[in-house]
Amino acid sequence: MLAVLCLLPLAALSGPAAPTLKVTSPPNGAILTNHTVNITGLAGGSDFNWKQGSKTEFGTGTRTGLDYNATGAMFLDRTLIEDFDDNSFDTTKWSRSNAGGITTTEVNKGLRHNGRNTASGYWNGWSRVTSTAAVPNIVSADLTSFGGSGTGYSTMIALYQDDSNWIGIGLAVDTSAYGAGTWVVYSYASGGSLTGATLRKVTAGSHNYMVKCSGGTAYLYEDQFEAAKTTLTLSSPKVRFAGSTRALSDTIDAT
Repeated sequence: MLAVLCLLPLAALSGPAAPTLKVTSPPNGAILTNHTVNITGLAGGSDFNWKQGSKTEFGTGTRTGLDYNATGAMFLDRTLIEDFDDNSFDTTKWSRSNAGGITTTEVNKGLRHNGRNTASGYWNGWSRVTSTAAVPNIVSADLTSFGGSGTGYSTMIALYQDDSNWIGIGLAVDTSAYGAGTWVVYSYASGGSLTGATLRKVTAGSHNYMVKCSGGTAYLYEDQFEAAKTTLTLSSPKVRFAGSTRALSDTIDAT
């Protein structure tokens, strides 16, 4: 799974008396690099106040997302871009945890969930990769391959605050719950209450999945189309990739 987490402001324009600000988002799927914005002075005006007064402050941003608050202040978030292309797991950006024989490695220019479940019970064979720092309230990744064997296996990308508050979307096979086939699924936890649902059967091939939280609503996308949304607020979330298997001897291989 290749992750691209983007929040890229493009232009800030100011004048001597009544400065204006223009923030333009790139089109879906676009990645912009090596863009800088020079900011001189502080903007005034009645609509909002530009609180970041230097190029350094602009680059640092905050962890609250791109937002206008009640006082009119505007905040810009940090951006994390990771393509997992060097076959070396970066422990400064990511942490790993696993159980029941499932592991996650960075191989073949991707993040791979792989293994055979050695744990008893249900959904006790899993592997998770979580960013070490909070990210913008939007995350997307390409799932290039998804396979396994047995009664069930799944993989998901999520915005993760803690075990009681998170939301994710991905693919799952669960013959006991869904019947035959591979399904687009989503699940989320709010205050410890867990909710999940299937969205549709999916065709083979590469798919892009995205999770976004904005204004108290979480949006889930597949291939740039909105698949579902729900009421949810997360505070300083991290990004999490997860792979899991349902029962003993089930396998997963997803990248």
